[in-house]
Amino acid sequence: MKLSVIVTTHDKQWLIGTVVDAILKYTVTPFELVMVYDGCKDKSRETVEKVLRGAGTRIGENKMVKYIPVETPDVHEVKANNAGMRASSGEYYLLLQDDMVPNERGWDIRMMRPMEVWEDIFAISGRNAYNVYPGIQVIGDLIGRVEDDTPRGTYDINTRCLVRLRDTINRGPLCMRASSVKKLNYLDEAFAPSDCDDVDICYRARLEYGWRCGVYPVDYLSDLSWGTARIKAGLNALGVESEKSKAYKDDFNQRVYKNWCLITKKYGHTFGTPKKNEDRLLEVVI
Repeated sequence: MKLSVIVTTHDKQWLIGTVVDAILKYTVTPFELVMVYDGCKDKSRETVEKVLRGAGTRIGENKMVKYIPVETPDVHEVKANNAGMRASSGEYYLLLQDDMVPNERGWDIRMMRPMEVWEDIFAISGRNAYNVYPGIQVIGDLIGRVEDDTPRGTYDINTRCLVRLRDTINRGPLCMRASSVKKLNYLDEAFAPSDCDDVDICYRARLEYGWRCGVYPVDYLSDLSWGTARIKAGLNALGVESEKSKAYKDDFNQRVYKNWCLITKKYGHTFGTPKKNEDRLLEVVI
């Protein structure tokens, strides 16, 4: 099959049905839907399968959508994404987080097309791309989602026809050529449980094989409040943080810093070199 749409989810019963319904509605290419249920203790899987049946999808037998469920024991983002990709058979892996809702017919075509046109591109983000400069987590030249308070999925309409290549990209939505990911031996689990693994694979691709990455924006809906299921699990009935929730946030911040230190150790020698920013014109008509 040409396309594998891979969604990892953790206790997102209240939203995951909307995510899957939008995938079914807006995806044009026949595809396999790889759902990675990562330590789910709620009814996320039952919700997804209800949506699939309601859409007329006979699970595992529909010609348009092949459903592949994967269960992981709460391993978080990096290992869950690897599990999903290893269970996939598509030529392209399209990774979508469980707090992102596609909102554009043919979003899948836009995500794949740059890699079909240019062999030197191995990964495309529908969200953003940026360069990394000397220091720890010093980024610049960011294209796409610019501020933390900018709604995810918003973009400058004038950049719709440009594939904008930078040092690295952020996942969600993220499409990668499967053969390239396999050659790179998937995401580096040294960055587990989460964060900076997408930065790492982009650097490895460029330094080892000369492959590029960039952003080609797609329209999707999301909100920062839709994420952080593990943090919300630690809130009490009044929405006040528990010690568990605070500890998770502290651990998250420490993990981000640790992983950026690892990125700097591995690739810091390249941060000061001239940037190879490039914008390529590409019109996609669905």
